[in-house]
Amino acid sequence: MFRLAPCVALCCWLASPVAAQDAAPTPQTPPPPRATGPSWIVQVTELRTSVPLDPKKDADGLQAELEQLKKDGKVEMIETIRLSALEGLQAMAQFGRQAAVTTGTAQGMPGRTVRNIQMMQVGTMVRVTAAQQEGKVLLELSYEASRLGEPRNEDTPPDIISVTCNTTLAVSPGQTVLAGGMSSNQSTFLLVSIEP
Repeated sequence: MFRLAPCVALCCWLASPVAAQDAAPTPQTPPPPRATGPSWIVQVTELRTSVPLDPKKDADGLQAELEQLKKDGKVEMIETIRLSALEGLQAMAQFGRQAAVTTGTAQGMPGRTVRNIQMMQVGTMVRVTAAQQEGKVLLELSYEASRLGEPRNEDTPPDIISVTCNTTLAVSPGQTVLAGGMSSNQSTFLLVSIEP
């Protein structure tokens, strides 16, 4: 009888941590983040022109010249992407497609040419994070685009045209700013604007 009592006490002592562990509440998934600040519409536009621009001009001068070229119909708009951004949270938009590209040719049966085809991913991805700062919007922008150029002939692969821009801008709502550009015989520019 006296030997049985310590065994029962030992079993109860060993079982108590397990029981306490079973009774512990299960961890709960944290709620999704809630918007605590304003939101903006961010617009990124890629333009191209064959009119030579003066690379020594400041951003405002280049932008004014681009606006005039747009009015004259001498600017080609490549694409415009608009996305919503909440205060302090990253927004991302991606648009793309798989393209069949001829990477080379080989001779098959007499008189027949066999083309080697490869699928390539082309498109655009934009990431932005916006936050208010002294009456302006501080915008972290990442822009990556790749597209197929005009093929030289049907047996050779086309050139891959790519544009990448990573920058931080201070933009006033309603204002359009120059985020980046390359001046050459085919100049490319990125314009960014923010609307409340």
